[in-house]
Amino acid sequence: VSTQSTGENRLDLIAQWVANKHLTLSCEIADLLLCDCQCRVRCDCESGTLALAVYRGVGNHVMSTNCLARQGALYRAVHYAKTHDLGNEKTTRFAQNYTVN
Repeated sequence: VSTQSTGENRLDLIAQWVANKHLTLSCEIADLLLCDCQCRVRCDCESGTLALAVYRGVGNHVMSTNCLARQGALYRAVHYAKTHDLGNEKTTRFAQNYTVN
């Protein structure tokens, strides 16, 4: 994945590569996708969704929880954090950082 793929709005290619397992997933790829997100408040873009899929694929549960929260899915984020045993302290701190407006 290159910045050219994200810069030319070819997220469809990245989504296809992820879905068909033609891409070796890594946190670096997810970070690049997340940096491509331009959402100001609630993330509803394809970059954020793809970043979540990649973070989940590599087992980065902290960033997966963060992506869910950015999408406004706070209950899913807290449930995900508890399901993946991120610990009560991390889950509580996380929930305090994301308040519903």
